[in-house]
Amino acid sequence: MYSKIDVIVPVYNNEQYLEQCLDSIITQTLHEIRVICVNDGSTDRSSEILQKYARMDDRICVIEQENKGYGAAVNRGLSAAQAQYIGIVESDDFIDPFCFQALLNLASVCGGVDIAKCAYNEYYDVPNGTHEIKPSLSSTVETHLFPFKIAQYPELLIYHPSIWSAIYRRAFLKENQLRLVEAPGAAWTDNPFFIATMCCAEKIVWSQERHYYYRKTNPNSSSILHDCSIPLLRALDMLDIMETEPLKELTILHAVYKRCLNYIQIVTENPAYQASKDEVLIRKIVSRIPYSEICGEYFTIQERAMHRIFSRLVLE
Repeated sequence: MYSKIDVIVPVYNNEQYLEQCLDSIITQTLHEIRVICVNDGSTDRSSEILQKYARMDDRICVIEQENKGYGAAVNRGLSAAQAQYIGIVESDDFIDPFCFQALLNLASVCGGVDIAKCAYNEYYDVPNGTHEIKPSLSSTVETHLFPFKIAQYPELLIYHPSIWSAIYRRAFLKENQLRLVEAPGAAWTDNPFFIATMCCAEKIVWSQERHYYYRKTNPNSSSILHDCSIPLLRALDMLDIMETEPLKELTILHAVYKRCLNYIQIVTENPAYQASKDEVLIRKIVSRIPYSEICGEYFTIQERAMHRIFSRLVLE
């Protein structure tokens, strides 16, 4: 079957939301899609639901694997993809009917781009059975329909990675060997992938439109942090990317430094923070961020203070 976009759906124990997710994908106005569902060792009814939908719609294929984590599940989907463009929908989220047609139209600007990305909606389930929808913070960034490199609009790097509110040219990912970190669980592995893809892309387009609904109230979501080492390890991964890629623009470095310092703040304010364990990683992060680079107005007083405090610990 000819597919314009292959949609990867990593699945792990999301039976409560999975049908809503799949329904939103198979009812897209863009019919020429293939849905690659990677069941990452679910122990609930997710596999049963996936097989039911595969029987209903021949555009859906199901890959079963032992539990290896979000990154490995997405990578398995990337290996199976064949279309010109690749999208991702997480199994506890959903999209509106126009999502992939809108992204494909966006990607077609100037004959094709590496990444077509847009804002999204935050979706909150409310105990009384209703819901609330809020625009993402990235919705405030102006639409840029003329292809650009991230150095021109580095502010995009400080928002939520939202790697699922985008489509990627498959050849671009392959040429640059761009894949997700494979770590147990969800593990914030979308963060270094976001930085790597945005920094390697020659042509990016961005829209304020919101077609994706990111569920913020899933109790099993990785955004509910129980292990503070996870974002810190991903911060180190992002700093590694900055060293391996020939990215000399200070605007990009500053955006990544700001993101890393934000992770430190998130961790130190989290109830699960364990200074004896987590500060080892924090010290590694700040030792790789030159203080001279964070003295400008772009960085807050609090960010500079955190750097000084933990730099002092490095010296000790």
